[in-house]
Amino acid sequence: MTNISPVANAVNRTIDVELSIPNASHRLKPGMYAEVEWIESRRSSLVVPLTSVVERAGQKYVFLADSGLARLSAVTLGAVVGDSVEILSGLKGDENIVTTGAGQLNDKDKIKTIKPKAAR
Repeated sequence: MTNISPVANAVNRTIDVELSIPNASHRLKPGMYAEVEWIESRRSSLVVPLTSVVERAGQKYVFLADSGLARLSAVTLGAVVGDSVEILSGLKGDENIVTTGAGQLNDKDKIKTIKPKAAR
């Protein structure tokens, strides 16, 4: 890969990528283009809403909802796609995370959790 855009298109969830391809036989000509679908080979990824991630002193965190308290938990981020971000480390996947208002919280603030309404 020669270049990969650090930002995804939020509308169509695409990322611009530039590749250098050997062309010894000169079959590729200027102005030609290709449309490809890149399937990443990760077995599984833990993904959270981007709004759940807060930054404090240069470190990325999420707040865990733990017995009525917001507990700060350090995480390592991976790919950002649209309004979601991959969590590479710091979470197991079975935690309840704060998804709304995380930026206004501090460690050990009292919180009230609510269950989302069922889709109709």
